[in-house]
Amino acid sequence: MADRIPIERIAIGDSVKDGVYRLKAVRKDPSGGYSFTVSDKTGEMRGLISPERWVESYKDLVDGAVAINAVVYVGNDGEPLLKLRSMALAPGGTYRPSDLFDGLSEEKIKSYTDEIKKAINTIPNPSLKALATAVLSKKTLSSLAGQPATLAYYGRYMGGALAATAAVTKIAMQMGAAYNRQENGLYHLPLDWSVLITASVVHMAAIPEFYTETAPFRMTEEGVQRGYMSLLQDKIEKTIQTYKVRLSTSELSKLLNVLVSAVPKKTGICSTSPEGKMLRAAINFYSEMDQLSRTLSESDFDEVDTYTYLNRIGFVVTGQGEEPADRIGGVAA
Repeated sequence: MADRIPIERIAIGDSVKDGVYRLKAVRKDPSGGYSFTVSDKTGEMRGLISPERWVESYKDLVDGAVAINAVVYVGNDGEPLLKLRSMALAPGGTYRPSDLFDGLSEEKIKSYTDEIKKAINTIPNPSLKALATAVLSKKTLSSLAGQPATLAYYGRYMGGALAATAAVTKIAMQMGAAYNRQENGLYHLPLDWSVLITASVVHMAAIPEFYTETAPFRMTEEGVQRGYMSLLQDKIEKTIQTYKVRLSTSELSKLLNVLVSAVPKKTGICSTSPEGKMLRAAINFYSEMDQLSRTLSESDFDEVDTYTYLNRIGFVVTGQGEEPADRIGGVAA
Protein backbone atom coordinates (compact mmCIF):
# COMPACT_ATOMS: atom_id res chain seq x y z
CA MET A 1 0.00 0.00 0.00
CA ALA A 2 1.63 3.22 -1.14
CA ASP A 3 1.82 6.26 1.11
CA ARG A 4 -0.48 9.23 0.68
CA ILE A 5 1.47 11.98 2.42
CA PRO A 6 0.10 15.45 1.60
CA ILE A 7 2.81 17.57 -0.01
CA GLU A 8 2.13 20.40 2.42
CA ARG A 9 3.33 18.12 5.24
CA ILE A 10 6.60 16.99 3.62
CA ALA A 11 9.63 18.62 5.32
CA ILE A 12 13.37 18.80 4.69
CA GLY A 13 15.04 15.64 5.94
CA ASP A 14 12.04 13.42 5.27
CA SER A 15 12.30 10.21 3.27
CA VAL A 16 9.36 9.62 0.93
CA LYS A 17 9.02 5.92 0.20
CA ASP A 18 6.53 5.00 -2.53
CA GLY A 19 4.56 8.19 -2.03
CA VAL A 20 1.78 8.55 -4.62
CA TYR A 21 1.47 11.91 -6.36
CA ARG A 22 0.63 13.44 -9.70
CA LEU A 23 3.67 13.97 -11.93
CA LYS A 24 2.83 17.42 -13.26
CA ALA A 25 5.87 18.28 -15.38
CA VAL A 26 9.40 17.23 -16.35
CA ARG A 27 11.91 19.70 -17.79
CA LYS A 28 15.55 19.52 -18.83
CA ASP A 29 17.94 21.65 -16.76
CA PRO A 30 20.91 23.62 -18.10
CA SER A 31 23.13 21.24 -16.10
CA GLY A 32 22.03 18.37 -18.33
CA GLY A 33 19.86 16.80 -15.68
CA TYR A 34 16.09 16.94 -15.32
CA SER A 35 13.83 18.68 -12.87
CA PHE A 36 10.28 17.57 -12.20
CA THR A 37 7.25 18.82 -10.35
CA VAL A 38 4.87 16.60 -8.40
CA SER A 39 1.61 17.83 -6.97
CA ASP A 40 -1.56 16.93 -5.17
CA LYS A 41 -4.49 18.98 -3.96
CA THR A 42 -2.39 20.42 -1.12
CA GLY A 43 0.34 21.94 -3.29
CA GLU A 44 3.41 21.31 -5.45
CA MET A 45 7.04 20.28 -4.86
CA ARG A 46 10.06 20.34 -7.13
CA GLY A 47 12.40 17.41 -7.62
CA LEU A 48 15.70 16.54 -9.28
CA ILE A 49 16.74 13.60 -11.47
CA SER A 50 20.44 13.08 -12.20
CA PRO A 51 21.22 13.10 -15.97
CA GLU A 52 23.14 9.84 -16.20
CA ARG A 53 20.23 7.78 -14.91
CA TRP A 54 17.39 9.34 -16.90
CA VAL A 55 14.96 6.90 -18.49
CA GLU A 56 13.10 8.33 -21.51
CA SER A 57 9.89 6.42 -20.88
CA TYR A 58 9.24 8.49 -17.76
CA LYS A 59 8.11 11.31 -20.01
CA ASP A 60 5.01 9.23 -20.65
CA LEU A 61 4.08 9.47 -16.98
CA VAL A 62 3.65 13.25 -17.06
CA ASP A 63 0.20 14.31 -15.82
CA GLY A 64 -0.33 10.81 -14.42
CA ALA A 65 -0.26 9.26 -10.97
CA VAL A 66 3.18 8.00 -9.95
CA ALA A 67 4.79 6.36 -6.92
CA ILE A 68 8.09 8.05 -6.06
CA ASN A 69 10.87 7.07 -3.68
CA ALA A 70 12.90 10.15 -2.72
CA VAL A 71 14.83 12.00 -0.04
CA VAL A 72 14.00 15.65 0.71
CA TYR A 73 16.89 18.14 0.50
CA VAL A 74 17.18 21.92 0.73
CA GLY A 75 16.79 23.57 -2.67
CA ASN A 76 18.72 26.61 -3.88
CA ASP A 77 15.89 28.84 -2.74
CA GLY A 78 15.71 27.18 0.67
CA GLU A 79 12.55 25.28 -0.22
CA PRO A 80 12.28 21.47 0.04
CA LEU A 81 13.63 19.62 -3.01
CA LEU A 82 12.95 15.95 -3.76
CA LYS A 83 16.03 14.01 -4.86
CA LEU A 84 14.59 11.05 -6.71
CA ARG A 85 15.63 7.47 -6.09
CA SER A 86 12.95 5.75 -8.14
CA MET A 87 9.70 6.41 -9.94
CA ALA A 88 7.01 4.12 -11.38
CA LEU A 89 3.34 4.08 -12.25
CA ALA A 90 1.29 4.19 -9.09
CA PRO A 91 0.01 0.75 -8.06
CA GLY A 92 -3.68 0.05 -8.23
CA GLY A 93 -6.10 0.48 -5.35
CA THR A 94 -4.08 2.93 -3.29
CA TYR A 95 -5.58 6.38 -3.72
CA ARG A 96 -8.51 8.39 -5.03
CA PRO A 97 -8.44 10.90 -7.90
CA SER A 98 -9.57 13.65 -5.53
CA ASP A 99 -6.38 13.15 -3.50
CA LEU A 100 -4.13 13.92 -6.45
CA PHE A 101 -5.86 16.13 -8.95
CA ASP A 102 -6.85 19.71 -8.45
CA GLY A 103 -10.56 20.26 -8.76
CA LEU A 104 -12.48 23.44 -9.35
CA SER A 105 -12.53 25.92 -6.49
CA GLU A 106 -15.85 26.76 -4.83
CA GLU A 107 -15.69 30.17 -6.52
CA LYS A 108 -15.22 28.58 -9.96
CA ILE A 109 -18.04 26.10 -9.36
CA LYS A 110 -20.40 28.90 -8.38
CA SER A 111 -19.33 31.03 -11.34
CA TYR A 112 -19.82 28.24 -13.91
CA THR A 113 -23.12 27.17 -12.32
CA ASP A 114 -24.42 30.75 -12.43
CA GLU A 115 -23.39 31.04 -16.11
CA ILE A 116 -25.27 27.85 -16.98
CA LYS A 117 -28.41 28.99 -15.14
CA LYS A 118 -28.20 32.39 -16.80
CA ALA A 119 -28.03 30.72 -20.21
CA ILE A 120 -31.08 28.59 -19.40
CA ASN A 121 -33.03 31.75 -18.61
CA THR A 122 -32.45 32.96 -22.19
CA ILE A 123 -34.39 29.99 -23.64
CA PRO A 124 -37.69 31.36 -25.07
CA ASN A 125 -39.43 28.00 -25.47
CA PRO A 126 -41.02 27.26 -22.05
CA SER A 127 -40.96 23.49 -22.56
CA LEU A 128 -37.26 23.38 -23.47
CA LYS A 129 -36.47 25.79 -20.66
CA ALA A 130 -38.28 23.50 -18.20
CA LEU A 131 -36.44 20.48 -19.59
CA ALA A 132 -33.00 22.12 -19.28
CA THR A 133 -33.77 23.20 -15.72
CA ALA A 134 -34.89 19.70 -14.74
CA VAL A 135 -32.03 17.85 -16.45
CA LEU A 136 -29.44 20.13 -14.88
CA SER A 137 -30.66 19.58 -11.36
CA LYS A 138 -28.59 20.56 -8.34
CA LYS A 139 -27.42 16.95 -8.09
CA THR A 140 -26.33 16.78 -11.74
CA LEU A 141 -24.49 20.12 -11.57
CA SER A 142 -22.72 18.93 -8.42
CA SER A 143 -21.69 15.70 -10.19
CA LEU A 144 -20.36 17.60 -13.20
CA ALA A 145 -18.22 19.68 -10.84
CA GLY A 146 -16.33 16.51 -9.91
CA GLN A 147 -15.99 14.87 -13.33
CA PRO A 148 -13.68 15.51 -16.30
CA ALA A 149 -15.20 16.49 -19.63
CA THR A 150 -13.03 14.04 -21.61
CA LEU A 151 -9.89 12.02 -21.07
CA ALA A 152 -8.32 12.45 -24.48
CA TYR A 153 -8.91 16.03 -25.56
CA TYR A 154 -10.32 18.81 -23.39
CA GLY A 155 -11.43 19.43 -19.81
CA ARG A 156 -9.21 16.62 -18.46
CA TYR A 157 -9.45 17.52 -14.79
CA MET A 158 -11.88 17.15 -11.92
CA GLY A 159 -14.70 19.55 -12.72
CA GLY A 160 -13.85 19.79 -16.41
CA ALA A 161 -17.38 18.67 -17.31
CA LEU A 162 -18.93 21.68 -15.56
CA ALA A 163 -16.34 24.09 -16.95
CA ALA A 164 -16.76 22.76 -20.49
CA THR A 165 -20.56 22.96 -20.26
CA ALA A 166 -20.40 26.62 -19.26
CA ALA A 167 -17.72 27.49 -21.83
CA VAL A 168 -19.28 25.66 -24.79
CA THR A 169 -22.68 27.19 -23.98
CA LYS A 170 -21.22 30.69 -23.84
CA ILE A 171 -19.37 30.18 -27.14
CA ALA A 172 -22.49 28.76 -28.80
CA MET A 173 -24.53 31.75 -27.60
CA GLN A 174 -22.01 34.22 -29.02
CA MET A 175 -21.68 32.33 -32.31
CA GLY A 176 -25.44 31.93 -32.64
CA ALA A 177 -26.10 35.60 -31.99
CA ALA A 178 -23.48 36.62 -34.56
CA TYR A 179 -24.90 34.19 -37.14
CA ASN A 180 -28.44 35.51 -36.73
CA ARG A 181 -27.26 39.14 -37.09
CA GLN A 182 -25.37 38.68 -40.35
CA GLU A 183 -26.71 38.41 -43.88
CA ASN A 184 -26.42 34.73 -44.73
CA GLY A 185 -26.19 34.93 -48.49
CA LEU A 186 -28.84 32.96 -50.35
CA TYR A 187 -29.82 30.67 -47.52
CA HIS A 188 -31.31 32.73 -44.71
CA LEU A 189 -31.37 29.85 -42.21
CA PRO A 190 -32.38 31.31 -38.83
CA LEU A 191 -31.12 29.39 -35.84
CA ASP A 192 -33.60 28.02 -33.30
CA TRP A 193 -32.16 29.70 -30.20
CA SER A 194 -34.14 27.53 -27.78
CA VAL A 195 -32.87 24.28 -29.27
CA LEU A 196 -29.26 25.51 -29.60
CA ILE A 197 -28.97 26.70 -25.99
CA THR A 198 -30.84 23.71 -24.56
CA ALA A 199 -28.51 21.35 -26.40
CA SER A 200 -25.46 23.33 -25.28
CA VAL A 201 -26.32 23.26 -21.57
CA VAL A 202 -27.37 19.58 -21.45
CA HIS A 203 -24.83 18.00 -23.83
CA MET A 204 -22.68 16.77 -20.91
CA ALA A 205 -25.52 16.03 -18.51
CA ALA A 206 -25.06 12.23 -18.75
CA ILE A 207 -21.32 12.32 -17.96
CA PRO A 208 -22.00 11.14 -14.35
CA GLU A 209 -23.72 8.05 -15.76
CA PHE A 210 -21.07 7.54 -18.44
CA TYR A 211 -18.24 7.55 -15.89
CA THR A 212 -19.72 4.97 -13.55
CA GLU A 213 -18.13 3.14 -10.64
CA THR A 214 -18.50 -0.20 -12.43
CA ALA A 215 -16.88 1.09 -15.64
CA PRO A 216 -15.06 4.25 -14.57
CA PHE A 217 -13.61 6.69 -17.05
CA ARG A 218 -14.06 4.73 -20.25
CA MET A 219 -11.45 5.37 -22.92
CA THR A 220 -12.55 8.24 -25.13
CA GLU A 221 -11.47 9.89 -28.33
CA GLU A 222 -12.55 13.45 -29.06
CA GLY A 223 -15.41 14.30 -26.75
CA VAL A 224 -17.57 11.28 -26.00
CA GLN A 225 -18.14 7.98 -27.74
CA ARG A 226 -21.18 6.69 -29.56
CA GLY A 227 -22.48 4.87 -26.47
CA TYR A 228 -22.80 8.16 -24.61
CA MET A 229 -25.63 9.40 -26.80
CA SER A 230 -27.93 6.58 -25.73
CA LEU A 231 -27.30 7.45 -22.07
CA LEU A 232 -28.04 11.12 -22.69
CA GLN A 233 -31.23 10.36 -24.62
CA ASP A 234 -32.38 8.03 -21.86
CA LYS A 235 -31.74 10.72 -19.22
CA ILE A 236 -33.68 13.32 -21.22
CA GLU A 237 -36.64 11.00 -21.83
CA LYS A 238 -36.79 9.98 -18.17
CA THR A 239 -36.69 13.63 -17.12
CA ILE A 240 -39.57 14.43 -19.48
CA GLN A 241 -41.64 11.63 -17.94
CA THR A 242 -40.72 12.38 -14.33
CA TYR A 243 -41.31 16.14 -14.49
CA LYS A 244 -44.21 15.95 -16.97
CA VAL A 245 -42.42 18.29 -19.40
CA ARG A 246 -44.75 19.15 -22.29
CA LEU A 247 -42.36 18.63 -25.18
CA SER A 248 -43.73 17.60 -28.54
CA THR A 249 -42.29 14.67 -30.47
CA SER A 250 -40.96 17.02 -33.16
CA GLU A 251 -39.26 19.25 -30.56
CA LEU A 252 -37.63 16.25 -28.87
CA SER A 253 -36.50 14.85 -32.24
CA LYS A 254 -34.90 18.14 -33.21
CA LEU A 255 -33.13 18.43 -29.84
CA LEU A 256 -31.71 14.91 -30.14
CA ASN A 257 -30.61 15.61 -33.71
CA VAL A 258 -28.62 18.60 -32.45
CA LEU A 259 -27.18 16.72 -29.48
CA VAL A 260 -25.52 14.09 -31.65
CA SER A 261 -23.06 16.86 -32.50
CA ALA A 262 -21.53 16.24 -29.07
CA VAL A 263 -20.29 12.94 -30.53
CA PRO A 264 -17.24 13.17 -32.84
CA LYS A 265 -17.86 12.77 -36.56
CA LYS A 266 -15.39 9.88 -36.75
CA THR A 267 -18.04 7.68 -35.11
CA GLY A 268 -20.31 8.16 -38.13
CA ILE A 269 -22.90 10.23 -36.24
CA CYS A 270 -23.54 13.72 -37.57
CA SER A 271 -26.28 16.29 -37.02
CA THR A 272 -28.22 17.46 -40.07
CA SER A 273 -29.43 20.75 -38.55
CA PRO A 274 -27.73 24.18 -38.53
CA GLU A 275 -28.04 24.23 -34.72
CA GLY A 276 -26.15 20.93 -34.55
CA LYS A 277 -23.36 22.24 -36.75
CA MET A 278 -23.16 25.36 -34.58
CA LEU A 279 -22.87 23.25 -31.41
CA ARG A 280 -20.11 21.14 -33.00
CA ALA A 281 -18.29 24.32 -34.01
CA ALA A 282 -18.49 25.62 -30.43
CA ILE A 283 -17.15 22.32 -29.05
CA ASN A 284 -14.32 22.25 -31.58
CA PHE A 285 -13.36 25.84 -30.77
CA TYR A 286 -13.30 25.17 -27.03
CA SER A 287 -11.32 21.96 -27.56
CA GLU A 288 -8.67 23.73 -29.66
CA MET A 289 -8.27 26.58 -27.18
CA ASP A 290 -8.12 24.21 -24.20
CA GLN A 291 -5.42 22.12 -25.86
CA LEU A 292 -3.48 25.24 -26.82
CA SER A 293 -3.46 26.54 -23.26
CA ARG A 294 -2.21 23.20 -21.93
CA THR A 295 0.50 23.00 -24.59
CA LEU A 296 1.74 26.46 -23.68
CA SER A 297 1.87 25.47 -20.01
CA GLU A 298 4.29 22.62 -20.93
CA SER A 299 2.44 20.11 -18.79
CA ASP A 300 0.20 18.33 -21.27
CA PHE A 301 0.39 14.84 -22.74
CA ASP A 302 0.43 13.91 -26.40
CA GLU A 303 -2.69 13.02 -28.33
CA VAL A 304 -1.18 9.64 -29.26
CA ASP A 305 -1.15 8.52 -25.63
CA THR A 306 -3.47 5.88 -24.24
CA TYR A 307 -5.61 6.94 -21.30
CA THR A 308 -6.48 4.50 -18.59
CA TYR A 309 -8.41 4.60 -15.33
CA LEU A 310 -7.48 1.99 -12.74
CA ASN A 311 -10.35 0.78 -10.58
CA ARG A 312 -11.63 4.11 -9.32
CA ILE A 313 -8.19 5.22 -8.17
CA GLY A 314 -7.09 7.93 -10.58
CA PHE A 315 -5.60 8.92 -13.89
CA VAL A 316 -2.57 7.11 -15.30
CA VAL A 317 -0.96 7.70 -18.68
CA THR A 318 1.16 5.23 -20.66
CA GLY A 319 2.48 5.77 -24.14
CA GLN A 320 1.49 3.42 -26.91
CA GLY A 321 4.06 0.68 -27.44
CA GLU A 322 5.79 1.31 -24.12
CA GLU A 323 6.64 -1.36 -21.62
CA PRO A 324 3.89 -2.44 -19.19
CA ALA A 325 3.82 -0.51 -15.93
CA ASP A 326 5.27 -3.35 -13.87
CA ARG A 327 8.31 -3.54 -16.16
CA ILE A 328 9.28 0.13 -16.00
CA GLY A 329 12.31 0.47 -13.74
CA GLY A 330 13.41 3.21 -11.37
CA VAL A 331 16.08 5.84 -11.63
CA ALA A 332 18.84 6.21 -9.08
CA ALA A 333 19.70 9.55 -7.58
